[in-house]
Amino acid sequence: MLNLPIQDNFLGVEVRPEVQLLLYCARLNINSATRTHIHALAQQPLNWSFLIQLAKVHGVLPLLYRNLNQTIPALVPHYLLTQLQQYFRANTQQNFLLTQELFRLLTLFEQHAIRVLPFKGIVLATTAYGNLSLRHITDLDLLVDPSAVESAKSLLLSQGYELRVNVPWEMHLIRPDQSYIYNVDLHSTIVPKHLSHPLQSQDIWQQVHLLTIGNRPIPNLSAEMTLLVLCLNGTKDGWRGLNRICDIAALIQTQALNWQIVMQQAQALRMQRLIGVGLQLASVLLELELPELVQQWLQRDRAIAKLTTDIQQILLTQLPIPLSEVARSLFHIRSRENLRDQYSSFVGLMEHSGWLTPTPEDRDFVTLPTQLEFLYYLIRPVRILKKYGIAKQKQLMIDHAALTLDDEP
Repeated sequence: MLNLPIQDNFLGVEVRPEVQLLLYCARLNINSATRTHIHALAQQPLNWSFLIQLAKVHGVLPLLYRNLNQTIPALVPHYLLTQLQQYFRANTQQNFLLTQELFRLLTLFEQHAIRVLPFKGIVLATTAYGNLSLRHITDLDLLVDPSAVESAKSLLLSQGYELRVNVPWEMHLIRPDQSYIYNVDLHSTIVPKHLSHPLQSQDIWQQVHLLTIGNRPIPNLSAEMTLLVLCLNGTKDGWRGLNRICDIAALIQTQALNWQIVMQQAQALRMQRLIGVGLQLASVLLELELPELVQQWLQRDRAIAKLTTDIQQILLTQLPIPLSEVARSLFHIRSRENLRDQYSSFVGLMEHSGWLTPTPEDRDFVTLPTQLEFLYYLIRPVRILKKYGIAKQKQLMIDHAALTLDDEP
């Protein structure tokens, strides 16, 4: 993990000015106050190459270029602005090609009576950002009914796609060509089931309406369900990318969400903390204005503020790196307010990773007589916890459980 040199204080954290500048530029709308901050930061000695690297790993290069070019083009080294412009144009072209491919695949699925729902990617760039050029898109996320997954996969294979990854919740397929830009994630569920979320396929399909892109009607999630899906995906990755938070901010700024529906869904699905963290991150890091009703909702669970602070510390002071499977699942547990969901997530992790099945190392760890061999199923989780050194994570879970109990009426 790379710790960045301390440079300045921002949101109570010592960070480099490049990080501050990125946060001000990773926004859909730039107001006068934000413009002033951008101009002031650009006057400081900056490592512009590091700023671009940081924006790249956070997936927000299109926003960085658009906002630098519109606010302080004369203050950015010309060669770097030219590089950003070239990237911006290439990203626009790639997104246009992916949109054409999405249209083609949707038509193909319709011809074979396979119901499919695109989410994130192209539809999010269109609805939330209002501009295909402003979002970095790497693949096409397509949700199909679990019963139709094999048929959908066969159809994609017939179109020249190759199966590269096959896990219980999704398949990753690539259509090889010179650019390798045609990537499809074929989902049977939004996120892995071993991360324990009660969101069912019927919940999603009930909130679908038609969106028109280029005179082509496309099925699309409601804004309220899209917010939930974005928060689920951000939690799945431990909110390691600023782009996830930008998506939430852009959605809320451009779509008229029914907050009563959002809160009702969050409560019914036991995802109030999970969604609350996503909203709080957008509010704190991107100065997203939230309705008073929502702010009061966020304040009811003190664990939301704690989780937000932990994530903020990482985003502001370290280059983002993917979480290990253990750390990701433990983070997911901390993000749930329901003890049953926390337990289910832990068990799901153990089952998914094969950690409930004893290994020769477990038998070497302690020798048990034949009649007591069933105890190896208890020894296995203990050895895993010790191996990955997660005592600190366990304490964090205990702390958050205490916060949850303190907040109960």
